[in-house]
Amino acid sequence: MAELQKTRRQILELLKLNGKATVNDLAGDLGLAPVSVRHHLGILIREGLVSSSGILNSGGVGRPQVLYEATPEAGRYFSADYEKLIRYLLEELKERLTEDQIESILRNVAGRILEEASDFQGADGIEGRLEATAKFLSERGYLARWEKSGDGAGYYLLVHNCPYSALSDAGFCYMDRWLISSILQRKIEPLSPGTRRAITCGYFVPAHPGDMG
Repeated sequence: MAELQKTRRQILELLKLNGKATVNDLAGDLGLAPVSVRHHLGILIREGLVSSSGILNSGGVGRPQVLYEATPEAGRYFSADYEKLIRYLLEELKERLTEDQIESILRNVAGRILEEASDFQGADGIEGRLEATAKFLSERGYLARWEKSGDGAGYYLLVHNCPYSALSDAGFCYMDRWLISSILQRKIEPLSPGTRRAITCGYFVPAHPGDMG
């Protein structure tokens, strides 16, 4: 998720705090010209972060003014301590459940994520599925790519960022491995640390099903 430009973030904060506001309201709070505020609002509207929510008619002289509000999508740009919450939930699960039960839960979570992967229906062959997989993962913050192995035995799926790295829990690695293996329809093998520079993790993907036994 790209960081918001400073003025546009301030506009979102004001809309979150006040509920709704006109261009003139925002211009007064920010100390900016209305034309500048309209420019930033236009960008926020195109990005789906702001929408118009009605017309303010003062009943006096002057044109009615459009009211703007932040959309639910704008909430993702404000801090939320999800990592701590997830860590506490995992700790509770580990205290109450067996390792097999936890892995079963994580497989079910991976299955839910897999339901979003509609792009794979038309993927042609293993390289098409690798391309679709890398795109799917990158859209979810993994920064993934793939390349052929030098010996022609298969491919490497390389991940340059882990969205769960702050949690430091191997359970998520298991979930990712199960998810990727299901998408590619291959048994995959995690790469040893240091196998590739500048990657968080990676997998060897055999060229043909069953090549790894």
